[in-house]
Parts: sequence; C-alpha cells; structure tokens
Amino acid sequence: MSRMFGFIGLLIAMAVAAYLYSKQIQSVSPGNAAHNPVVTIDTVGVKTDLLALAQAERQHYAAEGKYVPLEQLQSNGDVNLSRMGRGPYVYEAQTTDTSFRITATYHGRDNPGVPLAFTVDEGMEVRQQ
Repeated sequence: MSRMFGFIGLLIAMAVAAYLYSKQIQSVSPGNAAHNPVVTIDTVGVKTDLLALAQAERQHYAAEGKYVPLEQLQSNGDVNLSRMGRGPYVYEAQTTDTSFRITATYHGRDNPGVPLAFTVDEGMEVRQQ
C-alpha cells in the first residue's frame, strides 16, 4: 500500500514539474514562438546582430571620435554582415557625431505575437518596441 502512495506521489511531482517547465518555456518565448521556432531563431539572431552593430559603432567612435551610418561601418569592414537585416527584419540607424540608435523593424506578413521592432543605443541594451 505504501508503495502505491509513493508511486502516486511521484506521478504528481512529475506532473507539477512538467507544468512549471511548460509555463517557463512560454514566458521566455516571444509571442507565438512556442509554436514557431523560426520566430525564436530570428529574434535571437536580430538581438545578436544589433549588439554586434552597436559594438562596431562604439569601436568606430573610440577610433574616429564619431558614430557613422551602418553602410559606412560595412564598407570599412567594421561589421561583417552580408546584408543589413535578418529574415523579415531590416536594420537602420540614426546617428549623430555623439549618439546612435539602431533599429530592427519587422517587415514580414502579419503574425500576432511577433515583435515588431528592436532598438539598441550607446547603452548596449536591446529593447523590444
């Protein structure tokens, strides 16, 4: 009898753990990414690209004393991206001599739950818009 209660207790503990795990996965996945891994891959890639672009801007600022457009970073070889975007996201930057803001904007078909834009600036923190 005690073995049966032990087995039932084990099943309950496993069910609670599985429930908590599924809720954790849903909370870290953007929008409908739990159902579409491509969205998660694109989102993580965009964030990585934005941080790389921001780091290139900061390195260029340290060397030249000003921020420059993305096209100039690419032509100088400061950043190694074949195109200024990833998947349905397109990158653009607003720069002055003393500040920059790089934005990745979603230009795909309507898809509820997909982040529409990400930004990064001198603070090196990627923010979802």
